Amino acid sequence: MIRLAREKHPDLDFRQGDATNTAFPDAYFDVLFSFHFVMHLDSDTFSQVLTEANRILKPGGRLIFDFPSSRRRKLFRRKATGWHGNYSMNLRELTKQTNAHWTMLSKQGIMALPIHRFPSASRSWFQSIDKLLCRSPLQEWASYIVVEMIKR
Repeated sequence: MIRLAREKHPDLDFRQGDATNTAFPDAYFDVLFSFHFVMHLDSDTFSQVLTEANRILKPGGRLIFDFPSSRRRKLFRRKATGWHGNYSMNLRELTKQTNAHWTMLSKQGIMALPIHRFPSASRSWFQSIDKLLCRSPLQEWASYIVVEMIKR
């Protein structure tokens, strides 16, 4: 993927590394973001990633990421063992894990409805409903939750 990214964007700097131990100096970034990454970790590794993110973000820096909703997975009784995208949590669990160094600025569910499975002609109508559900108190029942955290 890095080779393809470099081919498409030769003017940008792409690096591969260990998210728990980067080579970046302290307080280097204003913002870090990742999507569909946390789901591939376990709880201990996620904690290490949060520690590293805290180290390399400037004071007041923002961390934006998504994670699979454990409530959604339990709702459909998804078997979690033996799958590489096994890790999920809910907002309460995330708050416990991040409370020492982070403040949540925003949260929103994404993909409450399986829109990709609906007929193409009806998807825009269902997307409107999906957006409402994902911004409502039902957001924790969406497939994923996107959060924006600020470093204290």
